[in-house]
Amino acid sequence: MPDADCRLPRGALQGIPNRRGGCSLCALAKPGKAASTSPQPRKVPKPDPEMEAKLMAELHEEQKAVAEEVLAGRNVFITGLPGCGKSFLVKKLIEILRLRKGQEAVAVCASTGVAGIHIGGSTIHSYLGCGTADSEQNWEKAFRSRKAKKRIRHTEVLLIDEVSMLSGEFLEKAGELVARVLASEKPFGGLQVVFCGDFLQLPPIKANSLAFQSSVWGALGLRHIVLKHNFRQSCDPEFQSLLGELRLGVLEKSKLAASFDTEGGSKVHPKIVSTNDEALKINTRNLGVLPDKARTYVARDEADNPRDPGVVNAFASLLAEKTLELKVGCVVMLLKNLRLPTDCKPVVFTTPRRGGKRPSDLDIDYDTSFMDLPSEYQGLQTPLVNGSIGMVVGFEHAEDGVEYPLVEFSRGYHKLITLAEFSGELGHLGGYKRTQIPLKLAWALTVHKTQGLTLQTGDLDLSRAFETAQVYVALSRFQTLAGVKISGMPKRIPRPSKQRVQALEFHASLEP
Repeated sequence: MPDADCRLPRGALQGIPNRRGGCSLCALAKPGKAASTSPQPRKVPKPDPEMEAKLMAELHEEQKAVAEEVLAGRNVFITGLPGCGKSFLVKKLIEILRLRKGQEAVAVCASTGVAGIHIGGSTIHSYLGCGTADSEQNWEKAFRSRKAKKRIRHTEVLLIDEVSMLSGEFLEKAGELVARVLASEKPFGGLQVVFCGDFLQLPPIKANSLAFQSSVWGALGLRHIVLKHNFRQSCDPEFQSLLGELRLGVLEKSKLAASFDTEGGSKVHPKIVSTNDEALKINTRNLGVLPDKARTYVARDEADNPRDPGVVNAFASLLAEKTLELKVGCVVMLLKNLRLPTDCKPVVFTTPRRGGKRPSDLDIDYDTSFMDLPSEYQGLQTPLVNGSIGMVVGFEHAEDGVEYPLVEFSRGYHKLITLAEFSGELGHLGGYKRTQIPLKLAWALTVHKTQGLTLQTGDLDLSRAFETAQVYVALSRFQTLAGVKISGMPKRIPRPSKQRVQALEFHASLEP
């Protein structure tokens, strides 16, 4: 049993801004008449050119060109290699579109719960109300759903992230459902659609066809845009080249083996495994052998509709866990980006670290995205980003009564990690928010949980890889060759599947 229970202070929390600009939690608590269920006219926000210009200024030139296409009302498919800033661009597009059209007019969806969490949206299945979408009954139920039809009728722009993990059959049915609800013969009922994804990463499960092979894909007249600027591996051209060969399925096993460390390693390297059970077993075992007393941090969750299955799934998909147990010596992964000043130096301790001595102030603030950092911060070799690995070296009591962990990251950087918020908006279900220490035990992580992360170090076991995309996706999460250790090599580079060959042909057709 843990020795200390560090429950998060109520004073640290704020209400969740709702779509009408107020505090959802406060609104829920107010007595009075129930809100009217009749549809209210949607208010169009007042133009805010200053804020829109500010958001556009945060984009790379290549990304600005994409934003201009989307803001012109065109149907767009955004793709590119991992680390090219797709997720960052999508988040900025959502902000700008909602600034122009309002919250409900922009439906933010993804093919999976994890992908939806990353962009503050829901699954496309939840938006459509089609459940598992594995039968005609599911689709008919969706058409009869008043809530689903209301959502669709309020939508002007439908954005789907990780569309590459949807089958062609699903996309076809989705387009038909939306058109049917809107009583239109146009694809997706004439809504503007923005798709984002990479067909050369993980494919959909049990799919007879890929999304781009559906007839609705062609009918939408999508502008296909390939992002080419690599932010993640920008400091390692050799690694970029190797990933490029692996992406196209032309990398030999001998070159893969010669490029990575297969014997050395570091205690702070996370083991990248294939299942949650495997990761849990490794993390629990390693935490248990540490002699220090445990501190347990219980998150505070808030939501407009906390019991709704969609909200429950959203909380379950968060990287920040409901209950976090830490000890001195445990390996952890940072779940938020930290802003490092250019003159930041490693901390040199003159007192024992275990005592929880607070280091000198590094002037580090939380940020929402590594892409948001000024260029001088991005140039640092060891920025503290979502995915940085470190070790807990002490705890310190704060004014709110909580003992916060002091973490040592690579190259000697230290930071006292305090509370952070993980929030999102699920359209008709309203907002949700978890307040927790932004750390996760990281002796082991699953490939699935590394989605959207930038890892600096890691230990990969590729011996059971059965698809080229698995090897490619796992390696593409890292910044440099030097940060990767491979503890298990595949007997051979897996042969591309039929779907991957089709994806390669599709990708080749996009290149000028």
